[in-house]
Amino acid sequence: MKLKYVMVLLAGMVSEQATAGFLSAQELYKSIKGIDAGTPTASREFDGGQAYGYIFAVYDLYEGLAVCAPAGTSGGQVLRVVQNQLEQHPESWGLPASVEVTKALTSVWPCKRQ
Repeated sequence: MKLKYVMVLLAGMVSEQATAGFLSAQELYKSIKGIDAGTPTASREFDGGQAYGYIFAVYDLYEGLAVCAPAGTSGGQVLRVVQNQLEQHPESWGLPASVEVTKALTSVWPCKRQ
């Protein structure tokens, strides 16, 4: 009987993880805009944290490979580069957020090929 409950619980966790990993560029943009929306609320704080975490994860993934920002680049600068990309290209809001974050970062800080 306990095994049955564990299996149901695990199935629920797996299905939740499968859908939670997909974030559209539009959803990311809404989360970024929540950071600047004024009085902090728990929801805005969560959305802002999600935006920062997502963007910095993509940045860390490609840093030194495809993204070569100069030393001293701040997190705020990285966030604004992505925000600008999303604001200037609303036609791409249906794409995965990772695609737009990568485009933004590599267009501003590409690594020079040797």
